[in-house]
Amino acid sequence: MKNPVRPKKSTLRPLLAAGLLGSALMVSGCAFLASATDLERAEILYDKFVCTCSCNLQLGVCNMLLCPNREPMKQEIRAHLADGRSDEEVLDLFAEKYGMTVLSAPPKEGAFNLSAWLMPFVVLLTGAGIVGYTVRRFRGRWTETPVGTASQSSAFQERLERELTEYMPED
Repeated sequence: MKNPVRPKKSTLRPLLAAGLLGSALMVSGCAFLASATDLERAEILYDKFVCTCSCNLQLGVCNMLLCPNREPMKQEIRAHLADGRSDEEVLDLFAEKYGMTVLSAPPKEGAFNLSAWLMPFVVLLTGAGIVGYTVRRFRGRWTETPVGTASQSSAFQERLERELTEYMPED
């Protein structure tokens, strides 16, 4: 039996260096992907806030020329995400710092905020119910002719024809 062939020490060093370099590239690639997800999360969070300048637009689409608030708010969001905070924590921090008016949609908790979410549907259903009731109530009146109207209309028609023949001069 022959001994297995072992690589020489001179060939181990380049292999070890290539392995370390590959590992370093993989780690830096993972860090790049992590920062890309933070940027994507930041873009999503921009739409959950209203810019505090006078434009009343979402932070991601604020188009005010030289807006003093847009970039500092975006940087603050990115910094919170880089610190490892969750989206909910960032929402809570901004609501605490700027007030509930900074949120582009009210949270789904509390009586007033729940009413803001539910009221459009309640009004829509109530309006549809009123229209349905009105149509059902008056549908019979629109399709039926009142009792005695047919005989009255024929009597009027005969009278009209008689009077027209009496009072119209014939050529």
